[in-house]
Amino acid sequence: MAPLVDATCGFKDKLFAATVVSRTNWRLRRSSMNDILSDLAGKPSDTTLPHESVQRLAVLMSALNTAFAFDRTRNQCLAYSYSLAWMARRQGIPASLVIGVRTKPFLSHAWVEYGDRVINDDEKLRAKLSTIAVA
Repeated sequence: MAPLVDATCGFKDKLFAATVVSRTNWRLRRSSMNDILSDLAGKPSDTTLPHESVQRLAVLMSALNTAFAFDRTRNQCLAYSYSLAWMARRQGIPASLVIGVRTKPFLSHAWVEYGDRVINDDEKLRAKLSTIAVA
């Protein structure tokens, strides 16, 4: 499930990711989808260069990949993407959580975008699924 990244992360990033995974487990069990999307409302202004933000996102994904073994949700794509978007926003990176669906056969999926680029999944997801929410 977790996307492959070449970046490595330190202990502080792993601890941050483990805390976020625990928070995500709690939030997804006790909140509505509206609450989840509201939690990510308002994008921070990106004060770093786009290249530096993409590198930082790779480090956050590496940390999240390590901590994601503690995920206890039944919706891994939403848990991973929500966690990554939340972590990125706390770092000042305006990443977006995107949720899309397909009707035949039914499929729902969540992913993270930075600008117009899919960060943690297939880059052509917008063409394959109908977007129902962006936060």
